[in-house]
Amino acid sequence: MGTAALLVLMAAVSYISVMGIGDIAYIYYREVLGISRSEAAALRGVAGFLGTVAGYGLGWLADVGGSELALAAAYAAAAAGALAIPVPSIYVAGLGIALMTAAGRAFMPAARKVASEMPRGNVMLGYLGAASNIASAAGALAYGYAYTALGLEQVGVDGLRVILAPVAAALWALVVPPALLAFYWLRRK
Repeated sequence: MGTAALLVLMAAVSYISVMGIGDIAYIYYREVLGISRSEAAALRGVAGFLGTVAGYGLGWLADVGGSELALAAAYAAAAAGALAIPVPSIYVAGLGIALMTAAGRAFMPAARKVASEMPRGNVMLGYLGAASNIASAAGALAYGYAYTALGLEQVGVDGLRVILAPVAAALWALVVPPALLAFYWLRRK
C-alpha cells in the first residue's frame, strides 16, 4: 500500500467516524431519535462497547489476512456505519455507532503497522496523526454545517426514511477515497 492510499483511507475513516463517535452525535441522537440525554449516553456506551469488541475481530483479520485487508474492512465498516446513522431508528443508529467504533479502534493500529514498515516510517506515523486530526476537524465542521443547513429534513423510498444532513456530510468520504484509490491502483499497474 502506498503512502497516498494510506493517508486517504486514514482521513476518510477519521472524517466518517465523527458522526458516530464525535460530540455532535449526542445532539443528533437526542433530536432525531427523541431520546433523553441519559438514553443517548447509554446508546453510545453500549454501541461503543460492541464496536470495541468488533474491533478486536478486525485486529484478528489483520493478523490472519494482512494489514491491507484489515484496513479495507475497517473502511467498509466505517462506510456502512455512515449509511446506518441517518436512519431514524435506535437499533440502526446503534449499529452505525458500533460499526464506526469498530472501524476507529481497528484502523489506527493496522495503519500504524503499515506505516512503520514504509521507508521513513516515523515520518509516516506523524503524517497519519496529522491526517486523522485534520479530517476529524473537517468532519465536525461538515456535519455541523450540514446539520445546521438541512436540519432534520428527511427523504424516503419504500418506507425507508433517512435524515439528509449526515448523508450529505458523509458523501465525500464515501465517494472520493474509493475513487482516488482506484485511480492510484490502476495507475500503478
